Amino acid sequence: MSPVARFVSDRNALVSLLLINGLIAALGFLYGFEYKYPAAWQGAVFRAGTTVWLVGLVLLSWLRWSDAVGPRATPAHLDRAGAWLATCQLVITLFFFLPSRSAVIAGAALGAAGWMARRRWGAGGQYAVVVASGFALFATSILVTPLDPARADMLPAIAFAIDAFVAGRNPYAVSYQSITANPFFYPPYQWLAFAPPRLLGLDVRIVNLLCAAAMVAFVERACRRNGGHDGLRAGIYPVMFSAMALPMMHSGQVWPYWLAITVAGILALRGSWVGAVAALAAAAGMRQTALIPIIIILVALIAGTAPRDWLRAGLAAALILGIELVPVALLSPASLHHIFIDGPALALARRPPDGNPLDQVAVSNFLYRFGAAGSAVLLEALAAAAFLPLAWMAGRIGTGRIVATAGLAYLVVISFNPYLHRYYYVAGLLLVGIGIAPGMDRVPLTGSAERAARYPRRQVITDDTA
Repeated sequence: MSPVARFVSDRNALVSLLLINGLIAALGFLYGFEYKYPAAWQGAVFRAGTTVWLVGLVLLSWLRWSDAVGPRATPAHLDRAGAWLATCQLVITLFFFLPSRSAVIAGAALGAAGWMARRRWGAGGQYAVVVASGFALFATSILVTPLDPARADMLPAIAFAIDAFVAGRNPYAVSYQSITANPFFYPPYQWLAFAPPRLLGLDVRIVNLLCAAAMVAFVERACRRNGGHDGLRAGIYPVMFSAMALPMMHSGQVWPYWLAITVAGILALRGSWVGAVAALAAAAGMRQTALIPIIIILVALIAGTAPRDWLRAGLAAALILGIELVPVALLSPASLHHIFIDGPALALARRPPDGNPLDQVAVSNFLYRFGAAGSAVLLEALAAAAFLPLAWMAGRIGTGRIVATAGLAYLVVISFNPYLHRYYYVAGLLLVGIGIAPGMDRVPLTGSAERAARYPRRQVITDDTA
């Protein structure tokens, strides 16, 4: 075995984490410099970026499924490496948010503060600097970025929908032409999450900030159960503070979705599969793409747990989605059809007939190029089906493998979406990071001594003891 192969074998999880961060950084630079590409090069540049992305996903899948054995990097090692990775991702984010000179100064200050905090308090101190700096950037971005429908129409459309709902009108039956030319088809959970601040006359983006804070609180609480070094922060914070995520803080609506995804992944590591699938169902009530990890996890549970465990998880998902969709179906069946069928179809129909709806890192770049755009849905379905055997095998291996497989399936399947923004990938990256970092790849799905040792301060909640 060559030295490189031996290093990869012995540090599988660390190499996977480095690869994830490399892909995130590559997308950050690709989109960040988009305005500099000559118009004639746009398509070629993004096809090259798509090639790099897909090769990276293949390598990541191989790393997760290679059976090479060796002294894998421990969660404590990953935790220490992750602090620098999170710092680097935040520096890249600052570079694209601030003017060049200010970005250099801010990045240098962040690196110096992180280094000093690390010397005094270890990796936890450096993470604290990253989190505090990241939230300062989040708050600043909200303060300096107006909600402009011409720039990003998601939150203005949600505010309009909430106003219509409060006025007693059907949000799916009113015209949004004053806000956006796009159809409004967000499921109820997506826009209702922003209702409280809207009703109080506050900026709806407070919800994004609170969801980010809840993600940090949930991660830190989970880390403390293992002495603060279970690697979980290394899988989440670099994604959370990346250039892919920042625009959604001041202009987007997906932070509640990312919170639900994060909660689901961490609950899965605890063996609380009912809670994990319920959280994913809540996420699916905001964006239908969360159905991908739900299916992967349910297949894995069927393979690796007793029938009552996966039945309870499936019923929990059905209940959460039923609470959202049954009232809509009873009060306005046409609205349900609009959410899942008409709305997405109208959005896709707005694609210019001569090319992509936008330059994007997606397989559709190649499909449009070679006149095969009509096969995107079929290829997406085939990609999803290809992960079902892997989900079954993951259920026979362990918890971390299941969560990482759910994330990989998410990333690969949505790569075939005909319309794709870079932030679509964040949810899948969160799941992969959660599955890799804590070193629980082969921990059994339900109660075990290894899981109990990892969470010593509280009885482990599993579907056998709940």
